[in-house]
Amino acid sequence: MTPETALLAEEFFDESDPRFLGVFRATDTASRVAALADRWVRDSRPWAREQAHAYFALPLSCPGHHAVLKRWLRHAEGTGDAEVMGLLMVACDGLVRRRLVGRQLHSVRDSILPGLTFDRTPGTLRPWGTRSKARGDTLYSYATRYYLRRRTWRWFRRLGFQRPDEYTVAVAEALRRYTDEGLQNGAALLDSWGLLHACFFKSPVLRFDASRAHLTEGRGLSELEPAPAFPELWGRTDAVAVLIGLVTRAPSRLVRMWAIKVLQARHATALRVLDLDSIVALIDHGDEDVQQFGAACLDGHEELPTLTVDRWLRLLRVESPLALASICSLMATHVRPERLDDAQCIVLTASRPTAIAQLGLSLLERRDVTDRGLLVKLADAKCEAVGAAAARFALQRFDRTAAKDGDAFSRFLDSLNRRVRLAAWDWLLAHPAPPHDAPLFVRLTETPHDDLRFRLVDELERRAALPGLRGDGLVPVWASVLLGVHRGGRRKPKAVRQIADAIIDDPERANGLLPVLCIAVRSVRAPERAAGLTGIATVLTRRTELRARVAELLPDLSFESGASGLGAPALGDSAPGEQA
Repeated sequence: MTPETALLAEEFFDESDPRFLGVFRATDTASRVAALADRWVRDSRPWAREQAHAYFALPLSCPGHHAVLKRWLRHAEGTGDAEVMGLLMVACDGLVRRRLVGRQLHSVRDSILPGLTFDRTPGTLRPWGTRSKARGDTLYSYATRYYLRRRTWRWFRRLGFQRPDEYTVAVAEALRRYTDEGLQNGAALLDSWGLLHACFFKSPVLRFDASRAHLTEGRGLSELEPAPAFPELWGRTDAVAVLIGLVTRAPSRLVRMWAIKVLQARHATALRVLDLDSIVALIDHGDEDVQQFGAACLDGHEELPTLTVDRWLRLLRVESPLALASICSLMATHVRPERLDDAQCIVLTASRPTAIAQLGLSLLERRDVTDRGLLVKLADAKCEAVGAAAARFALQRFDRTAAKDGDAFSRFLDSLNRRVRLAAWDWLLAHPAPPHDAPLFVRLTETPHDDLRFRLVDELERRAALPGLRGDGLVPVWASVLLGVHRGGRRKPKAVRQIADAIIDDPERANGLLPVLCIAVRSVRAPERAAGLTGIATVLTRRTELRARVAELLPDLSFESGASGLGAPALGDSAPGEQA
């Protein structure tokens, strides 16, 4: 890069410009980089520290930047800055990533060494004045990388001896910076020197030499169990909150599982009295293993028998289906129905999560709810699994006359929950239809739900008539069934027969009903056309005076002479075999 790039980086640094990091990483003049790094480590602005966090979270792959990490390391050691030391420990662990060849791990030749000059083509190196042939994209030789890893961990080791009260917090801050991407396989884990010492130093599965970690002969990483350095410090009471923080906030699953196992092994008593806010954070975590750990903590909690209803309801706000099932099971065990009021049970039953809805219904079924204003809210039940049972529970407690005279029963027939609607329909048909059912059946002709329209047509097929309904009132239902292109095929012939019967019974309604019958005749589907033509033939056989009206509506309809003299109707463009 040109000298102007270094000047621009310095200007952006002075002005706290967000473009600083990108320009600084593009600067490859080692002396200018080192000078700016000296200023950077001494800068007290929060912005400067944020830039350091961002810099070391990126790959250390910028030529000429060898001094940056060393300047920050020297400064953090001198000031005792545990946060920066944790940042550097993770960065140094990432410098070594060997590759598995056969059964052996081999180092990748990817070092960017000092003393190389660069051509101006991005990504290329040209050796000059050095015997090294290494070309790659990572700073430092392997000897330096191993040294830097040992040096950063050594600082934490000294901290454990000299300031034990600060050790677990400092190490946890470092562990929270490891990611699943950085520990994506066993080789990456074995190369994470600081992590292995902090979490597994005393494990018999591992053995350490001066620079590397190895698996003990005959052992595998699957056998690795928590065996941290300074185990007595992780067993102290004040380490519980630190470990819980790792479980809830560490991005690496390996670190989360390590913290869970340490808690289970060393703090079983503390977990039984863990504050509920921490348990909620565990249960509501995105990792299923953490959710199960949180549910286990709740299951063994000493305060469950005395937990207030408000606390239980707060626990039910978690989003994990697996955790909700555990919480609902515990609530059913520890909460008597009388501790909740009717409104709370109704709200639980109407909830969308299946576990909560089933819990609410089980509580409701042990209560005598008579308030119709509450019962009608079950029409809004969101869970399909309990929709039918919730509707039956409510309708069995309705006074039938009051239910039909008002809007309460219609709420169930208009429910967005399919099972609620169908349960209401079944309940309606299971009772003798008194005179006040007529307005209800009239309302059903306006339903927007296909399943009820189809059942209404089926019920007309079974009965000669429904209370309060005549042919004119059923026109919208018949039309919607016949216009259903993708569904309702078995109901369409029934609707055609019902229209034909209505016309025959009252020819004065032919002007309103014949256009509906023509919908079937014009269908693109052969069975529906056949049903429509059969309906027309039936009408014309019984009501010959309507032939002129049919010819007006269906001008392409022709009549073939038959034995009866009337002839069977057929569309002029119908295919062979489709004539009625």
